[in-house]
Amino acid sequence: MPVIQTLNATNASFTLQYGKYTDFNLWVIIIIISLALMILSRYMSQKDDVGRFLISVLSIIFAVSAVWGSLGIAHFDYTQSNTVTVNSTGIDNQSITYTYIYPVQQVVSSPWLTGLCIVLLVFTFLNALDILLVIMQKPSIDDMKKRGGRGIRI
Repeated sequence: MPVIQTLNATNASFTLQYGKYTDFNLWVIIIIISLALMILSRYMSQKDDVGRFLISVLSIIFAVSAVWGSLGIAHFDYTQSNTVTVNSTGIDNQSITYTYIYPVQQVVSSPWLTGLCIVLLVFTFLNALDILLVIMQKPSIDDMKKRGGRGIRI
């Protein structure tokens, strides 16, 4: 972990802001949620097609956020700055030590992570499209009541 050795006007600002980055741990959680929703939509009951489709749409939303977040991924941490010791000459004769802690960020975004997220987005979209096509191929409820069952009778 880096340590700031001297405290000067450039590194002594206490109004620090992070850049517009996505935390790496949050990004990994978003990818895991997107994959879990996609797998859940594939292996849910075939009777609940609308629920499967809604879960696959949620998977697409999380995949889009994973692509967006992959454009700026960073690790966020804290680092120790310098330590200042103040000796008081009073009745107590005590010494107070101040240690300054600063937030740091390390950017880890790369093009292959974004490519991986785009592949995830394509698979989630194809998953939702497949579920939608299955829904569209099923006959309506009125047709099923008239014919006495599913499918086309010749």
